[in-house]
Amino acid sequence: IKPYINIEIREEDLEEIFSRSSGPGGQSVNKTNSRVQLTHKPTNTTVTCQEQRDLFANRRIARKKLKDQLDLLYNGDQSKVAKKISKAKRRKSKAKR
Repeated sequence: IKPYINIEIREEDLEEIFSRSSGPGGQSVNKTNSRVQLTHKPTNTTVTCQEQRDLFANRRIARKKLKDQLDLLYNGDQSKVAKKISKAKRRKSKAKR
Protein backbone atom coordinates (compact mmCIF):
# COMPACT_ATOMS: atom_id res chain seq x y z
CA ILE A 1 0.00 0.00 0.00
CA LYS A 2 1.38 3.37 -1.05
CA PRO A 3 1.33 6.14 1.55
CA TYR A 4 -1.30 8.83 1.02
CA ILE A 5 0.19 11.98 -0.54
CA ASN A 6 -1.28 15.25 0.72
CA ILE A 7 -1.74 17.59 -2.25
CA GLU A 8 -0.36 21.12 -1.96
CA ILE A 9 -0.71 23.43 -4.96
CA ARG A 10 1.94 26.13 -5.24
CA GLU A 11 1.06 29.37 -7.02
CA GLU A 12 4.22 29.28 -9.16
CA ASP A 13 3.11 25.89 -10.57
CA LEU A 14 -0.16 27.34 -11.91
CA GLU A 15 -0.97 29.14 -15.12
CA GLU A 16 -4.27 31.03 -15.01
CA ILE A 17 -6.17 32.19 -18.08
CA PHE A 18 -9.32 34.31 -17.84
CA SER A 19 -11.76 34.61 -20.73
CA ARG A 20 -15.40 35.23 -21.46
CA SER A 21 -17.85 32.49 -20.60
CA SER A 22 -19.99 30.87 -23.24
CA GLY A 23 -23.46 29.39 -23.21
CA PRO A 24 -26.73 30.64 -21.74
CA GLY A 25 -26.80 33.73 -19.59
CA GLY A 26 -27.05 36.55 -22.11
CA GLN A 27 -25.44 39.89 -21.48
CA SER A 28 -24.35 39.12 -17.91
CA VAL A 29 -22.17 36.28 -19.22
CA ASN A 30 -20.99 37.99 -22.39
CA LYS A 31 -19.63 41.21 -20.90
CA THR A 32 -17.36 39.85 -18.13
CA ASN A 33 -14.28 37.65 -18.12
CA SER A 34 -15.57 35.09 -15.65
CA ARG A 35 -14.28 31.81 -17.16
CA VAL A 36 -11.16 30.44 -15.47
CA GLN A 37 -8.74 27.95 -16.99
CA LEU A 38 -6.08 26.60 -14.61
CA THR A 39 -3.11 24.58 -15.80
CA HIS A 40 -0.81 22.77 -13.38
CA LYS A 41 2.55 23.06 -15.14
CA PRO A 42 4.38 20.02 -13.65
CA THR A 43 1.62 17.56 -14.64
CA ASN A 44 0.08 19.59 -17.51
CA THR A 45 -3.37 19.01 -15.98
CA THR A 46 -5.95 21.58 -17.10
CA VAL A 47 -9.26 22.47 -15.41
CA THR A 48 -11.87 24.92 -16.67
CA CYS A 49 -14.65 26.53 -14.64
CA GLN A 50 -17.49 28.86 -15.64
CA GLU A 51 -20.12 27.71 -13.15
CA GLN A 52 -20.69 31.10 -11.50
CA ARG A 53 -20.93 34.64 -12.86
CA ASP A 54 -18.29 35.75 -10.36
CA LEU A 55 -14.64 35.42 -11.36
CA PHE A 56 -13.39 34.86 -7.81
CA ALA A 57 -15.95 32.13 -7.14
CA ASN A 58 -14.87 30.40 -10.36
CA ARG A 59 -11.21 30.67 -9.32
CA ARG A 60 -12.02 28.99 -6.00
CA ILE A 61 -14.04 26.23 -7.68
CA ALA A 62 -11.34 25.65 -10.33
CA ARG A 63 -8.66 25.29 -7.65
CA LYS A 64 -10.78 22.73 -5.80
CA LYS A 65 -11.37 20.79 -9.04
CA LEU A 66 -7.64 20.87 -9.81
CA LYS A 67 -6.79 19.65 -6.33
CA ASP A 68 -9.27 16.77 -6.74
CA GLN A 69 -7.77 15.87 -10.13
CA LEU A 70 -4.22 15.86 -8.72
CA ASP A 71 -5.38 13.82 -5.72
CA LEU A 72 -6.83 11.22 -8.09
CA LEU A 73 -3.66 11.27 -10.20
CA TYR A 74 -1.21 10.85 -7.31
CA ASN A 75 -3.25 8.72 -4.88
CA GLY A 76 -5.39 6.61 -7.22
CA ASP A 77 -7.83 4.39 -5.31
CA GLN A 78 -6.95 6.05 -1.98
CA SER A 79 -7.98 9.53 -3.18
CA LYS A 80 -11.10 11.23 -1.82
CA VAL A 81 -12.69 11.34 -5.27
CA ALA A 82 -12.13 7.60 -5.87
CA LYS A 83 -13.58 6.78 -2.47
CA LYS A 84 -16.72 8.82 -3.25
CA ILE A 85 -17.09 7.05 -6.60
CA SER A 86 -16.71 3.57 -5.10
CA LYS A 87 -19.15 4.42 -2.31
CA ALA A 88 -21.73 5.56 -4.88
CA LYS A 89 -21.21 2.38 -6.92
CA ARG A 90 -21.69 0.21 -3.83
CA ARG A 91 -24.87 2.09 -2.92
CA LYS A 92 -26.17 1.73 -6.47
CA SER A 93 -25.46 -2.00 -6.63
CA LYS A 94 -27.08 -2.49 -3.22
CA ALA A 95 -30.22 -0.69 -4.42
CA LYS A 96 -30.50 -3.03 -7.43
CA ARG A 97 -30.82 -6.11 -5.22
